[in-house]
Order: sequence, then C-alpha cells, then structure tokens
Amino acid sequence: MAFTDCGEVNTLFIQGQQHINRNLIKKKFVPSNAYYGRIPSGTFPTHSGFTQRGHRLHRQAPPKTQEWRKLEQDVCNTNLCEFDPETVPLNGSESYYWFPVQLDYKTDWLCLESLLFNEFPEEEIAHIESHLQNVNKEVNEEFGRTWYTHYSENKWMGLLPCDTSLEGASGDVCNQVLCGCTTEAKNYSWQFETYDNGTPNSTRLRVAVPHDQLYRVSALSLDVLDEAIIKLQLDGDYIMDDVQMFDLVVPDLKVSRQLQRQDDTLNGSYKSAGGYSASDLDRSLGVQRMINNYALRYDNRALKYSPAQTADQPLPANFDINDVNTWAVLVRVNPYIATKKEIGIGFDPNPEWQYAPFAVTNIFQPRVGSIEDVPSTNGFGSAQKAGDYGNTFSWKNPDWECNIKRDKGFWMACHRLAFHPREIELGHAFLHRLDHRIQLVDIPCDMPTKACEDEVSPYCCSGVMLDAECAAGVQENRVQLDSTPLNS
Repeated sequence: MAFTDCGEVNTLFIQGQQHINRNLIKKKFVPSNAYYGRIPSGTFPTHSGFTQRGHRLHRQAPPKTQEWRKLEQDVCNTNLCEFDPETVPLNGSESYYWFPVQLDYKTDWLCLESLLFNEFPEEEIAHIESHLQNVNKEVNEEFGRTWYTHYSENKWMGLLPCDTSLEGASGDVCNQVLCGCTTEAKNYSWQFETYDNGTPNSTRLRVAVPHDQLYRVSALSLDVLDEAIIKLQLDGDYIMDDVQMFDLVVPDLKVSRQLQRQDDTLNGSYKSAGGYSASDLDRSLGVQRMINNYALRYDNRALKYSPAQTADQPLPANFDINDVNTWAVLVRVNPYIATKKEIGIGFDPNPEWQYAPFAVTNIFQPRVGSIEDVPSTNGFGSAQKAGDYGNTFSWKNPDWECNIKRDKGFWMACHRLAFHPREIELGHAFLHRLDHRIQLVDIPCDMPTKACEDEVSPYCCSGVMLDAECAAGVQENRVQLDSTPLNS
C-alpha cells in the first residue's frame, strides 16, 4: 500500500480490531540453488579503482607444418648432433575488464505501535524476516544465473529447416527427431541485450533469426549438446570433480524426460550412472538424472522467454546476421506474478512461466568465472559510517523529522557484487524450445459399474419388536428367543 508522506505508513499487517482465528497461512518462495553457492567466490580487489583489468593467456600448440628430419650416419658424417628447431609460439593474450555492481532494496515502512493491536505480531515479523532471507538468496542466485550465462562465450541453438515437412523424420509423432543437411547447430546465435552501463539485461534476449522464423528453434537435443562437448573435450575438462560427467542445468523435468527418450532410442534403453549409484549422486551432488555423459540438475528459476509483441520486433525484411539490432526479440517470463490482495500485493505462480516456449540450459563449468563480494568499510580515521549496509537485510529506524519518535522503520539491503570472468571459452549455454505436449495413456479396458448391494434389515427380536414388523422385514439377521425349556 503506497503512502504519500511519512505519516501514512503501510503497516503491512491485518489489524486486530476484529477477531481473527490464530491461523496464519504463510505463502513461501522456495529458493533454488542451481548457481548460488556453486560458482566460485572471492573478494573484489580494494585500493585499485572500480574497474579491474586482467590478462587472459591462451593455449599453446606446436606448429602444424613441421617436417621430421631423417637421421643419417655413415663412416665420416652424421646429423645426430644437429639442432634445427621449429619455433613454438608463446601464449597469446588479451585484456579483459570486470567491475562491481550494486542493487539496493528497501521495504515499506512499518509502524511499531500498530503491532500492539495485532493478534500475533511475533509470527508476522518472523514471516517477513524469513521472506527477506529468501529475497536475499534469490538476488544472489539470479546474479549468478544471469552473469554466468552472459559471460559464457558459446551460445548454441539448434535450427530446423524453414519447411520441416521436407525433412526425414524418425521416432513417433510425439517425439519427432528431424535430421538432414539443412538442420544446423549454430554457435554465437543469441545474446542478452545490455543496459546503457554495459551490464546484462536478462529480461530481453536477441536471437539470430527474423522473428517470423522463431518456430525454427529446436528443442534441446543430445546432438546439439555433443557439439559443445566436442569443444570442451579439447580442453580435457569434465567438470564434476569425482564423477566423469558433465554438469547439465536444465529448466524443468520435461526437458530431462525428453532427453532420456532420445538416449533410449540411441542406446536401446541402456542406463549408466558412471559407476555411481543414483542415490549417491543425488545426495552428494544434487543430480536428479543421468543421461549419457550428462548429470542433470534442475533450475526452478530458470531463464524462460516468450516472443515479444510484433510491434516490438524488428521487421523481418531488415534482418542482417551481422546486426544484432535486427535479430528477433524474446522477453523474460518470471515464475511469479504480482497480484492485488485485500491489503497490498502478493506474488502468485505465473502459469505463463510454466508454459513459456523458450528456455536456456547451461553446461555448468566453475572455471568460467567467479563471484566476488565487494568489501565494505566502517570508515577511516574520524570519518566513520553510522551503520553497516551489507548484502543482507537489516532493520533501520532512522531519527528523521518524520520519525522523531523512532517508532517506524524499514528493512534495507545493499547488494554489491562483481563477476570476474575467467575461462569464458569453457561456458556453453543453449537456447531451445520447450515441448509442452502431454502424453496421455489410454486404458483399453471396460470400466465396471458399481455392484448392487442388498439392503440389510435391522435385528428383529421376539418380544422386543412387534412380530408384524419383523414379518414384514427381511428375514436375515433375525434373532429369536429360544422358548424351549433347558431340561427338555
């Protein structure tokens, strides 16, 4: 609830003037950890300026045109002692830069006096603090997700032919796999837009096709993944330290099932866990499924997109593969959507997120880069700060003119982070379609109807109920007194 001056404070709570049951239902976000805590961390350098410059050394390789000398020796001559070396070029290098960024948050004001009239203020405060902790986790998770994807040098996309009916297809109609000379696995085929200050804007994504050909983007396939693996294996890198499998972060369960079907078709349903039990992989590494050489984890806040409105798309006739401004535009779809509530706003699951047509999958490699915390200081000498404003939410009730009694306050946080790009050539991200088709199962059996149940009469006892009533009823469960003498 908005306020126009410091006196109109949104208390954020249901007031207790009327009786309410002691039953507080708390809607929670479940923070994900697909990237949070997995990307290496460090500290941004101090006393050396805001923008840091680094040098990236590239690999060395022997010359490709060397000629092997034939060794010869006779009575008088030999070339065994000759030294005619080929020159191995030294490492090439290039400069790169990284810098800190900041994101500030603040809640609405809270009037402490109003809590005296609430039925259970402690639980309400605990609920707010719990949610602010989740907000903090989501901010860090989103930073890692966006900046890791942004700096991944390889951005893949499977591209189908313009007319898919011309291509041969294999598999059933619900899992059709197209192949042929006109299908492509394109690298460097999409990217985030950037803000004016050069930071990535994950809410808008550019795809290297005209917007009327977005239908050509393929779902994720093992062949496209293997294109990236071919490049990674040149560096000899399997990313998971103890398991020789690639760490694949997928957007939802359906993607993993569809990859599993592809693998079953290729390998006759053979299953391999790389010598490890599935329970061990899940418990120690968070792996939900193993497919081929991939260990799959789910990102329940994955980057998902829908095409922008036509009015926001570049004209297809102006498409130029060398001009990113003419590429098709996708816009971010968030998992929760703000909705009006009786008091204030809430966040409900967004059905558009579940059925978004595009998503991003990553082969996670920690060596792509690291997240650096920007250190804070309390000041120097006699110049000291009044308080600490770190990466977590803290309570503030400042002695401002509008808060002279200091009975109102708010929570605030200042997130300061930097992403230090390292070996960005190891980063591989995939833009792909999401297949939301649902396979239903037909049961070819008749449905039996409910069997008839005979009505059971109450007990009829001679001497208790009238004989006429018993005679009119069903004779089962009839209890009669035995009038025969015991000594007969």
